[in-house]
Amino acid sequence: MLRNGSGGSWQWSDPETGEMRAVIGYRADEFSVALSYSVNGRDCSQRVWLGESACNYGGKRPWFLCPIGGERVAVLYLRGSRFACRHCQRLAYASQGGNALSRGWQRQHRTEAKLDDDWQRPKGMHHATHVRLLSILVNIVEARDAALGHYLTRMMERYPTLRSDPLFSELT
Repeated sequence: MLRNGSGGSWQWSDPETGEMRAVIGYRADEFSVALSYSVNGRDCSQRVWLGESACNYGGKRPWFLCPIGGERVAVLYLRGSRFACRHCQRLAYASQGGNALSRGWQRQHRTEAKLDDDWQRPKGMHHATHVRLLSILVNIVEARDAALGHYLTRMMERYPTLRSDPLFSELT
């Protein structure tokens, strides 16, 4: 799609209503791609320069050059009304969000997925691997419990009336 003279458009629709949500048009030349799109009813356009790198077994791989930082990237993100790389747009991965408790739960679910029910060793798994995964799970639970304790301590410091709440008095 990034060949000299190629062009076209993509559109996205709401899967439930079928309503068109977004359309973006592109036109490529030898060194860049011109993008035409609309943001909040305002027509926008942007030119993104292209770079390339040699592949191990011949040929070339095209890259976008970030319009802000100039780095070679495979994906550009629209934020506001401008496309740029994830780093320049200051975007984080979903796994980087959340607090210590939610990250602990995510890590526990990923680790538990490698084991059978009740943390049992699946057939074919080495015993050493099973012991290592159990150790990881114990560490995750301990870290999550410590984070929960820290959170509850902060809540009781911030809201002293919680100390008289029967639910919280059982925890302390």
